[in-house]
Amino acid sequence: MLHLQRRFVTSRTTCIPSLKKTFTKTLSTRTEFTHRTEENVIRGNKSLEYPVEDCFTFFSKRFEQFGERVAMVDGVTGTELTFSQLVQNSRKLGSYFHEKNFKLRDRVSIFLPTCTKYSYSMLGAFANGMAVTTIHPAFTAHEMHNQIKTSTPKVVITNAHLLDTARQASENSSIETMICLDDTSISDSGVVNMSDILQNGDENFSTDLSAINPEKDIAFILYSSGTTGLPKGVIISHFSMINCLLQVREFFGENMPDNVLAAIPVYHMYGMVLFLFVNPYHGNRVYTLPKFDPVQFLSSIQNYKIGRICIAPPILLFLTKSPLVDQYDMSSLKSIIVGAAPVDEQLSHAFNERFPWITLQQCYGMTEAGFATLQANDASFNSAGSVGQILADGECKIVSLTTGEFLGPYEQGEVYLRGAQQMLGYLNNEKATTETILEDGWLRSGDLGYYDDENNLFVIDRLKELIKYKGFQVAPAELEDLLISHENIVDSCVIGVPCERAGEVPRAYIVKKPGSDLTEDEVKDFVGERFSDHKHLRGGVQFVEQLPKSASGKLLRRVLRDQYLEERE
Repeated sequence: MLHLQRRFVTSRTTCIPSLKKTFTKTLSTRTEFTHRTEENVIRGNKSLEYPVEDCFTFFSKRFEQFGERVAMVDGVTGTELTFSQLVQNSRKLGSYFHEKNFKLRDRVSIFLPTCTKYSYSMLGAFANGMAVTTIHPAFTAHEMHNQIKTSTPKVVITNAHLLDTARQASENSSIETMICLDDTSISDSGVVNMSDILQNGDENFSTDLSAINPEKDIAFILYSSGTTGLPKGVIISHFSMINCLLQVREFFGENMPDNVLAAIPVYHMYGMVLFLFVNPYHGNRVYTLPKFDPVQFLSSIQNYKIGRICIAPPILLFLTKSPLVDQYDMSSLKSIIVGAAPVDEQLSHAFNERFPWITLQQCYGMTEAGFATLQANDASFNSAGSVGQILADGECKIVSLTTGEFLGPYEQGEVYLRGAQQMLGYLNNEKATTETILEDGWLRSGDLGYYDDENNLFVIDRLKELIKYKGFQVAPAELEDLLISHENIVDSCVIGVPCERAGEVPRAYIVKKPGSDLTEDEVKDFVGERFSDHKHLRGGVQFVEQLPKSASGKLLRRVLRDQYLEERE
């Protein structure tokens, strides 16, 4: 069974069983959220109490307790950032925003790879009561501009390497100020150096944040790929993010290794919660890498005596099969958390054979729902293939795809989730919000799964059409929208096809304009020039006369996927 040991209590708390959420006018209204008594609903076996505070107040109080303890270390340069410096730099950045008349609820976009400075870039926005939206550091100017257009930030924080992309993306947009982490000699560019802000800012800055409503106000706009259009902005409140943090922290308890390695991006929910919140909240030292490089990754584990890493399945495959791993000392590594995509049971067994001393735990969640489950790491947990049990105060049910009934153990259906850590809704998209979050608070995951007699959850397939490439989510509809904009393409369909090293890769089926001599390479180049690397058509391009569709005109991707697999048997 899952053992959760510690209870969080503060002077001002909200207990989940009596939680009532209301929404701003831009979001759909939901009914009172309470624990229900329906049959065939599995729940976390612990109920916590949560502070109703804004993120800056909550985190700054905690981080200041650790003083000069090292919070984060640049894994490439070895540069350290203490907890005191983290909070002081956040206040300095907040004072800059205040001085420049940025207001409560204005938005700051962070366009950075994983780095130590990400932490105070985010916390600095919160210090002035602003919201944060994160941008994939591999985005092209076109992709970034689309996100800026929907999230309407007034500030971009980036680095010198990404500055040109940020400048192009910010043209004719809501952006008023651009902050660069690195000193730049660009004159009259509207770019402010972060070093100047930190040199001149007020490390004791404080402003009245009482107007922030933690349960209603936006803390984050994180983007989750969709299957029917462009990526959607997911609205996360201050209260929801703090809930998510404390649920995960409660699961881990006090048994957390001191040194952890951030080898996955922190612009999305998975990396953000673990590396910017959970581990720093515990006082752990987080080592950051800007991207996954095999040698840098392995040498960091060896040199920094890393105790835990959190990764996606492709990195697990690398650890399991690469001979390069044998050249490094991995003895300090005791725990690995795997998320972002399902892990094959055979891969888990192969990994355990190679590293019998390392505990491998799967987690399950989504941007819209936060963390939903984690595997226990004690000897009593033996449900191979499971993603674990529901975290504290969370609820899950399996719903029949045909009848809508709640299903019992071992019956497959769609996974529904409910908890205070989930999103408020989609940004400026009430239709998608009401389709995803039902009136009684249940959130449809779009995943196929079941649970066993011990309430362990198993996620066996995706109902959604997202392509998972090395932990990245690729929306077929986004690629299809681009493809049909080509003058020689009449129709298109994109599916994910299996790839051992990457999980899945995008493959396009194209209906050409009659008489066109369009080639596969031309189609690949058309996509490659406009989209970031993980969206490239590595699965190839196939020209067809027509695409399989339902009577209502919906693309039948499964037909193409099945045909592809049959042809390769």
